[in-house]
Amino acid sequence: MGDFNRQRFGSEALEASGNARTDPELAQEQVRSTQRRVRGIIMSKEQFEGIRRILDGVRSRATDAAKGRHESKGAALDSPGVAKGDF
Repeated sequence: MGDFNRQRFGSEALEASGNARTDPELAQEQVRSTQRRVRGIIMSKEQFEGIRRILDGVRSRATDAAKGRHESKGAALDSPGVAKGDF
């Protein structure tokens, strides 16, 4: 049972990882959803830690990607010839 759960939640975590740079908001929601559903599931400590490490990495990459988008959008607004109302 623990191996099945590890595979199931591990693949969800990896899916979120794939979305971290392209759709950070979706990745963050996937992390939260996976974390909620992992609670109370039968797995070994090592399996939980492995999934947690993946989810922590996803959250970090998604946060960095969202910050990068925000900063690049701000830089575009500050560029000459770009009106603030264009965004």
